[in-house]
Amino acid sequence: MAEIARFYGIIISMFANEHNPPHFHIKYGHYRAIYTLKNGIIKGEIPVNVVKKVMEWVETHKEELAQNWELLQNGKEINKIEPYKIKYMSDINLLRVVDVEYIKDFTMRLEFNDGKTKIIDFLPLLKGKIYEPLKNRENFIQFGLTDWTLEWYNGADFAPEYLYEYST
Repeated sequence: MAEIARFYGIIISMFANEHNPPHFHIKYGHYRAIYTLKNGIIKGEIPVNVVKKVMEWVETHKEELAQNWELLQNGKEINKIEPYKIKYMSDINLLRVVDVEYIKDFTMRLEFNDGKTKIIDFLPLLKGKIYEPLKNRENFIQFGLTDWTLEWYNGADFAPEYLYEYST
């Protein structure tokens, strides 16, 4: 497997010697899907907001994706592709979480738009009615990224500034 792009917690990969049609794999939290360059998602399940970002990204990078497919089919190394960029907020200089990786238990690695990476144990932060369901690890791992921060399936989130200061 070769990772070609990573953005907002979405990991895009292609595999060597795979079947046609040309496609790539999407990983987002516990979700998985296969996306063909011609028809979109053909297998798997991904949240709608993620599909929208992937579709926008594909439109911008269709040629590069096709080139990478050809390279892989010929046994060659592929090229990384620039991640998805927010068009309407590209000039705003506010702190944002731009990538997240689940590590274990209630710990995650967060990358911020200033380039710093921080590790957070969320368990001590899970206080109050909206955070209570997240004390169950199966619920906790159902997260994603908005344009600004980390968000869970039930709408719970934290301000990026708070996460930045709280983390190690």
